[in-house]
Amino acid sequence: MNDRAVIDPQTLPTWTAVAFIIALLALVVSFVGLHRTSMVTIATQTQVLALHTRIQEMDKELQASRHPGTAAAQENISPDTVEITVASRR
Repeated sequence: MNDRAVIDPQTLPTWTAVAFIIALLALVVSFVGLHRTSMVTIATQTQVLALHTRIQEMDKELQASRHPGTAAAQENISPDTVEITVASRR
């Protein structure tokens, strides 16, 4: 068997420093990837919430177009007004 070392003992500190620098660069790249992923997730959630709001508005418009009197009445009447209206009909 060969007794020679794979890395020459004189260049071992250089190899160690290079390996450490590469490991630090990999750590920085992974943190940048995590940051980008979280930013994209936040942007996606914001878009989903905006679309959900638009869908709800469109649904209200659709309901209002199907039943023009009831939808407008439901939006403009408060619970106090309903009680007064019911009490005045008695």
